[in-house]
Amino acid sequence: MKAAAIRNIGTTVVERAMGQQPGRTRAITAAVVAGAATAAATYKLLRSGGGGDEE
Repeated sequence: MKAAAIRNIGTTVVERAMGQQPGRTRAITAAVVAGAATAAATYKLLRSGGGGDEE
């Protein structure tokens, strides 16, 4: 699943870079995957750390 998602994002970016317009489904899929990856990275960043103020 991850490889297919990354390949989809790559294809979408390449299409836009070549001046083409990617399909609606491919564009929304790329946006969802990129957003989920960003959310996961942000969550991990906020939950990690060595601050001493645990609740």
